[in-house]
Amino acid sequence: MGIHMLTGANGPFRAEEFHRGLAALVGALPGESVLDLGCGVGRTLPHLVAAVGPSGRVVGLDANERFLDLARSAAGQGVNLVRHEAAGALPFAEATFQRIVCNNVLECVAEPGPFLADCKRVLAPGGRILFGHFDFDSVVLASACLELTRDLVHGYADFKQPWMAAADGQVGRKLPGLLYGQGFAPMTVGAVLFVERSLSGGYAQGLMPDLVAVGRENGLDEKSLRDWRADLERREREDGFFFSIQWMYALCGQD
Repeated sequence: MGIHMLTGANGPFRAEEFHRGLAALVGALPGESVLDLGCGVGRTLPHLVAAVGPSGRVVGLDANERFLDLARSAAGQGVNLVRHEAAGALPFAEATFQRIVCNNVLECVAEPGPFLADCKRVLAPGGRILFGHFDFDSVVLASACLELTRDLVHGYADFKQPWMAAADGQVGRKLPGLLYGQGFAPMTVGAVLFVERSLSGGYAQGLMPDLVAVGRENGLDEKSLRDWRADLERREREDGFFFSIQWMYALCGQD
């Protein structure tokens, strides 16, 4: 599905297709230098490597050493992995990269302004940078436990993981404002709605345990959390399960 999956289709989240779509949307070409800024466990890296070919260069940067260890396995040959905190100046010269992918990073940055300015610094003239983010506060779940669901979704969106400098679960919807405020002129701004009717096989499968874990951290009682999960499982058996989340993005150019 590639780029169409990211710009025009509502359906279940499929990780492989999503990360292939990121590489397609940023438009990496053979021979280019590409940065995956906040590469995480490296799922986008193989698709960027395939796009730039043997004459290109792909760099993956992340602050989390555990993520980078996993990325080494996912990326294969031809990728340079760099550990670096997003709060500091990027360790690259001016105009180093023709393409930059920066997905699910901005919510973790305490001061987005200097970070975005540095992204612009390392992007070459005529280059393209793709900013994307899941808007975690946009999660919709059909549930009999309305208030508990709201508490879990909003609590997760605002929860700062130990490896995060900040947490902003609404950063997806703030992307255009953040970028225009730093002098970017996005060529394309959009949102993709992922819709799932099953607890397994998509985004919901990974998110549900995290919602429960954060709810527990926030003091919600175990019986309520068990009952909430049981209600979702019942709805799935009765074909009444519904989950959705939005991914927002902005594709920007460098004149």
